[in-house]
Amino acid sequence: MLEKTRALLRVRIGRVIGPHSASLTVGLWVLIPLTLGTAFSDAENQTGIQAAWILTALQGFVLAVVFFSVGGIIASRFTNPRNRTIAFLTLFALTELVRSIAVTILAYQAGALESINWSFRITAGLLTGIAAFSVVSIVVNEVFVFREKLNELVVRRTRLETLQNRSEQELAAVRAETLRDVRERVDEAIQTLTVDATKTSSSAPSVVAALLDVSDKVIRPLSHDLMRKPRVMPSTNEPVPEKRSGASFMLDFITRVEPIRPRSLPVMLFMLGFGAAATLLPFGIGVLVLLVWLSVMGGILWIATRLVGPYLARWKVATRIIVVSAINGFVAVGAGLSAAIPAGYQPTQLVLTLIYTTVVFNGVAWAIAVPPGLRQAHREILLETEAVNARLAWNVSRDNSLLWAEQKQLSRTLHQEIQGTLLAAAFRLQRDIEAGGDTEQSLAEVRELITVAAQQSVTPGAVHALKKGLGEIRDRWAGVIDFTWDCDEVLRNRLDKDDLTRHIVYDVVGEFITNSIKHGQAKNAVLSILALSEDSIRLSLTNDGAPLPSDAVPGLGTRLAENVGLAAGFMPNTAGIEFHVDLTLEQDAARA
Repeated sequence: MLEKTRALLRVRIGRVIGPHSASLTVGLWVLIPLTLGTAFSDAENQTGIQAAWILTALQGFVLAVVFFSVGGIIASRFTNPRNRTIAFLTLFALTELVRSIAVTILAYQAGALESINWSFRITAGLLTGIAAFSVVSIVVNEVFVFREKLNELVVRRTRLETLQNRSEQELAAVRAETLRDVRERVDEAIQTLTVDATKTSSSAPSVVAALLDVSDKVIRPLSHDLMRKPRVMPSTNEPVPEKRSGASFMLDFITRVEPIRPRSLPVMLFMLGFGAAATLLPFGIGVLVLLVWLSVMGGILWIATRLVGPYLARWKVATRIIVVSAINGFVAVGAGLSAAIPAGYQPTQLVLTLIYTTVVFNGVAWAIAVPPGLRQAHREILLETEAVNARLAWNVSRDNSLLWAEQKQLSRTLHQEIQGTLLAAAFRLQRDIEAGGDTEQSLAEVRELITVAAQQSVTPGAVHALKKGLGEIRDRWAGVIDFTWDCDEVLRNRLDKDDLTRHIVYDVVGEFITNSIKHGQAKNAVLSILALSEDSIRLSLTNDGAPLPSDAVPGLGTRLAENVGLAAGFMPNTAGIEFHVDLTLEQDAARA
């Protein structure tokens, strides 16, 4: 419980000393109302509205703005949380104290004050500064952080949408480019063979050698290039217009979530009123009166919350603002009358006091209502946007997985079928040359066979079920490394229905084991497959080999995982290596 309270306190303080706490926005939002109160509320001496008060209020305002701006630059330089907290709370307290002292001295010199109650001025200045600036700082930081996070989510979402909208065309384009490259290089090699065969028609061994040379110097490198360099969907770098959340959007949450705060508001008003209660009246009596008044106010607000709260979500934003402001105004007028009537205010002064009290009270009340509203808005938008982003990222990852599987299948076709075709062609040409047959016709048939093979190789072939596929990997490395894996039966059945994901699983696992032996001299490797959601899984691969060097260059396995996975990365590990990759799972398979 104590630890939870400390954590909550750290969060609250973090909002007070955030990155925008020293912005001029914070200073103006506090100093303008205080300056207006000084200029048009001569409550202590009841001298009415005097030009001297307006002039001294403006002078105090300018001095406070300069002090806050300079002090804010200094306070912002502190990065240690404790030092930064002390610096900003000191800045908040001293800014209002400096303004209060300056106004008091100037007003006294101008004859607007007959006497000075320094204990009141200092106490009220310090507490008012801390309370007012802290509240506004929280609000400003919440607004900026909310808008920044929302903008990040919207920009990411827009980019993913752009990428996803182009995915089918891009997938076809990358596939066509790969096939075109293969066909051009193979066709060029065949044309060379045609010329060579014509020149050396009397020498069968030279024709066979030429065919095998194409196999070794063209087909095999091309196959290896496809296997070792995963081609992926190109991401868009097009600028995305920045989208800002509108005022009506934020107002909806601010006026709906917790616009009336019967606990937080009395606490804040206690800090604002403590200076006057403790110095203008006998200490015990003043504080007691303040506590009673705040308790009554809190009770009224609590009752209002129970009466109005259930209907807030049904009302329009404008209706909520009017109703909540009226409730705040009712409490503020009651507070103003309780202070003004005993002091014998004149009608004009009474009206000005009530107006000022109502405006300030509503300002403080709405400022305190902003943070919970924005936090709730952020939570809802975050959940909604992350859900959309996750789906878009899933689709992009799926496309990249399909592209890799097709590319790998093409590589295998080049490596096996086309090289086999070239070998068969070598013997066929040798037979035709020795028999005096039509060499040109034979070469045309070979060229057609190769083109057809390349065209048909883009569809990934069938793969073994998970148990058999991982079993083959284990058997392949038996005696070299002990490979074990774990996957519950339900998830295994789902994976057995998703050929594409199993393609990726086998490739990632194969690369991990190869590198575990080659670079880490590992003796044991473990694979754990877990379900993250109904449409995604996590592969956790660990070994007991040498840890990853700090200057390690990402290999095929890492690049493959990063390109086709939803997320991938190495986890901190003191012994061996631990690698995680999140993969897509076909939704039909996930629901099976």
